[in-house]
Amino acid sequence: MCTSIMAGRLSNPAERDILLLGSQTGVIAYDAYDHFILLLFQMPDGVNAMLISDQLGTRDHPIVVIGGRCSIVALNETGAEVFWTVTGESVMSLTVIESEIPLDTTEEPSNQLVVGSEDYRIRIMQKNAIRQFGQGGGVKADLVRSLSDSRGFLTTSFES
Repeated sequence: MCTSIMAGRLSNPAERDILLLGSQTGVIAYDAYDHFILLLFQMPDGVNAMLISDQLGTRDHPIVVIGGRCSIVALNETGAEVFWTVTGESVMSLTVIESEIPLDTTEEPSNQLVVGSEDYRIRIMQKNAIRQFGQGGGVKADLVRSLSDSRGFLTTSFES
């Protein structure tokens, strides 16, 4: 059963989009033009949300960020795992935002990964720093999308 679906460009420069299908057991990257499976990745805790971004890490190499029942995994275009972390609860939405404010004093300002989860928390991640704050209700994809669609900078200070 498909639990998450998205399309995007995974290689740079990319000629065309690929289709990502998330399920209760893993992710399939599929080239719909040539009817070819590009990669398979097992996710024992399932796939709830996915994001393809060239705004995290180096801009030369887009990655797939996958949120599951209690973890986040990032894969490069060959399917190699380049990031993994535990979130504590099911990941329900993912986006990347620009920020002028680093999460801690040792980090330079850069893009940040925003994670909405089922435990009513929003987690913001930048390299090795994580900040989280609670939400009065369930965090839905619309809230996280509104943060990324604002086209501005996130300037609010968050307490841990």
